[in-house]
Amino acid sequence: MSCSSFQLLCEHTQILQQNVLKVINPNKCSPTEAIQLEIISLISSIVDYLNNQKQTIEEVIKKVCECSQPLNETTNVDPCQELCLIIEKPKDHISEFELPGPLPLPKEFNKLNDDFGEITPYYSHLKEWCRKSEAHIIFEGKDLTSKTFWQLTKNLNNMMIIIQTEDNYMFGSYHSVLPKSQDVWIKDDPNHFVFTLINPNHVKPCRFDPLPTNNNLLFIYGDNDTDNVVWVNYCYWITCDNVIYLWHHFPENYIDTTGFGGDLFVGCVDWDNPNEIKKVYVLEWVEKK
Repeated sequence: MSCSSFQLLCEHTQILQQNVLKVINPNKCSPTEAIQLEIISLISSIVDYLNNQKQTIEEVIKKVCECSQPLNETTNVDPCQELCLIIEKPKDHISEFELPGPLPLPKEFNKLNDDFGEITPYYSHLKEWCRKSEAHIIFEGKDLTSKTFWQLTKNLNNMMIIIQTEDNYMFGSYHSVLPKSQDVWIKDDPNHFVFTLINPNHVKPCRFDPLPTNNNLLFIYGDNDTDNVVWVNYCYWITCDNVIYLWHHFPENYIDTTGFGGDLFVGCVDWDNPNEIKKVYVLEWVEKK
């Protein structure tokens, strides 16, 4: 990228930030607008990173030139061309000059990488159960609402929800069929299952298929519901206040191979003392191209 092109990129990024902030209030924005602001912030961070790299390269060129004999070919050329000529025709002592390593990426840029964190030890189990090549993290956190959850998942094909409670128990569900709209049940999904990864009963990671009589597999609440987020019938449902409820009657609609029933996932289920959510992961499983 030439210097003029890079300068143009910087100017356009500044204009983009200014224009976005004129129409979006960061303190009162919808989930879609929040995602847009995050993208703008990411672009700005990348541009800042490139600018830092550009300045580092210019410093390297200056030091390399000081250590080398003047080159006739470098007359009246820009710094980038000059560096190429120096690398192609190295002079004495240039090899003694140690080039600096790459600058650390900005924090926002690292969000592009899939880091499965506490899920990592169980990734191979999940991959085997789903029969897919790889997963990508769509969401990791808490404070979900039905509107945010729908915006995150409405275009997914193979979704996995993993819940981690404050007691560090971990479980979830997999869905290969997702609803086309909110407030409707998914009644048939040939690949659906629920699973446990960490539980108080020391049962190893295992999956549970639904019984043929289970015709209510997934329900995503509407935007106007301020209490609930998502419901997997006879297993769990997530509420907007970072609480998850589990069912005593789990074996009535799932093939329970452990004998613990609904108490498997977090211990004895007490509706008066629901389980606090530490983190929710939403993954999409795909076939590697």
